[in-house]
Formats: sequence, C-alpha cells, structure tokens
Amino acid sequence: ETDFAARFKSVMGRYFSSKRGLYHYIHMAAGNYREYIKGDMIKAKKYFYVLRPVLACRWILDKGSPPPMLFSELMESGLAPELKPEVERLLELKVNSPEIRMIPQIRTLNEYLSSSIAEIEQKIARLPNEREIGWEELNELAKTNVEAARTKLMDILCNYQGYKKVNLILVFDAYRVEGGQGSVQKYHNIYV
Repeated sequence: ETDFAARFKSVMGRYFSSKRGLYHYIHMAAGNYREYIKGDMIKAKKYFYVLRPVLACRWILDKGSPPPMLFSELMESGLAPELKPEVERLLELKVNSPEIRMIPQIRTLNEYLSSSIAEIEQKIARLPNEREIGWEELNELAKTNVEAARTKLMDILCNYQGYKKVNLILVFDAYRVEGGQGSVQKYHNIYV
C-alpha cells in the first residue's frame, strides 16, 4: 500500500456518510427492483442489480462503514442463510451462462428483496442527520493526487444524489487542459 493510499483510506473514512450511503444504495435497489425483477421471467444477472445494493445497505447498517467491493463479503455478512444456496446458484448461472439468460422469477428471493427494501427504507427514515463535511482535508489530498480527489468528490456526490433524490451533473473545468474536449459519462448515479 502506498503512502497516498493510506492517506486516502483515512480521509475516506471521515467523509463517508452512512445515511447518504444508505440512500444511494436503497434507491438503486428500489429502482432496479421496479425495473427488472417484477416479471415472470427475469434476466438472471438482474437479481444482482438489486441484491448487491440491499446487501450494501445491510453492511452499512451493521458496520457503519463503506461496503466492500467483493460480493462474497457482502453475501457472507448480510444474506439470510436460507437464501445462500439460491444466490450461489444464481452466481453460477451468471458466470457460466450467456448474458441474456432468462429464468423464472425466484419467489423467495423476490419476497426477501421486497421486504428488505421496505425494512431498510424505514430504518433510514429513523436515522439522525449527520454532521456536515468540511473540504479542507479533501483539498489537501487534491494537492497530492487530483484524480483521487476527483474520485472522492464523485463518491460524495453519489451519496448526496441518493439522499436528495435529484438529478446531479458534476462538471470538472478543463480550462488548463490543452486541447481538452468535453465529454459526459455516467458514474454510478450521477453524470460527470
């Protein structure tokens, strides 16, 4: 681990907002549930579009820290034991089947996801507001590594978008970039 990585992890921990992170993930889960999981036949991989953010919420509620990237860690930490065989079967399908593999709706998993979304939304509503974040530390980090500071800012704004439920567009000014061209990309739930 580099010195910068260690500094960045330390800063990230102080900037992480459990409530805003929860809003981000639960809105992702609820939207994907409505869009992908309500039919009789479902693309197998779409279950993970709902399952991952639900498990990320459970992680945040339990540990108060940013959720890990590895799905296996989320699954071990937050998935009901009786659902693990079904999710492991889905993981195998995802790895070994074509991208568009359609499967019948898995009633037990749909019920778990639907009830989890409702439960998590209720828990979020009862959470107190968190402290406001100062930018001094992020500015110092930007002096060391601008790209890392930009990424951190994008992560903070993703959480804010989930919390406020607004369309969010982040514009980085490239006036110092010779021949800089404008571009738009989606970063999680915001546009950059």
